[in-house]
Amino acid sequence: MLKAILHRLEGDTALSAHLGVTEDDPRIYPLSVGDFGPAISYSDSPLEAGAVNLSRLELRVTAPTLDQCVTICDRLEGLVNIAEDEPGFQHEEVTILSASVNGGGTLEFESFVQRFMFFDIKWCR
Repeated sequence: MLKAILHRLEGDTALSAHLGVTEDDPRIYPLSVGDFGPAISYSDSPLEAGAVNLSRLELRVTAPTLDQCVTICDRLEGLVNIAEDEPGFQHEEVTILSASVNGGGTLEFESFVQRFMFFDIKWCR
């Protein structure tokens, strides 16, 4: 599931432009990386397993300003949020059936801002 979502995010030119992606640095990292941005870090947790799986994906945006965080988060929501009645997408052997925002928040520090979003994602192989 995570590989399919990352493929979708990394393939989006608008998101890449907001992040300042280079050939050597996609600016999207596992949650443990402490880059002060602009960057996206992520983690995922399985919630239910079966014919249709449910996972929770955390996307955390770090940027120098709140405006930049909001712009990137808006783009992320447009890419990842998929209603039950909309067609999903497939990457390799994984099909993302639907995804919905299930919380988030904002942390403001002296030199950077973090906004985080949680998505519940239904997917299958």
